[in-house]
Amino acid sequence: MARSSPDGRAIGAAVAYGRAFGPGAGLAVLEELDAAVLGDSPLVPSVRGDLLERAGLHAQASEAFTEAAARTRNKSERAVLHHRAELSLARVSKAR
Repeated sequence: MARSSPDGRAIGAAVAYGRAFGPGAGLAVLEELDAAVLGDSPLVPSVRGDLLERAGLHAQASEAFTEAAARTRNKSERAVLHHRAELSLARVSKAR
């Protein structure tokens, strides 16, 4: 399904699957996406970060949000993504 739709609909499917069937299902949809078609869009690492965070994988989520922040040109979006990365790291520290 995801491979036939190289635009935001495929990313939306990952979000929908993650909400309906759990973060692992959403991550599986993301893995099917053709990275070459999506280029350096911040959407994929941003959605990956959200799904990883929902799965309780906070350190990996922080890395994904940091990658998304590096990819975006929008200053406000970058600030939000850096904030989410910091929050994820804080959750790692609390878990220890």
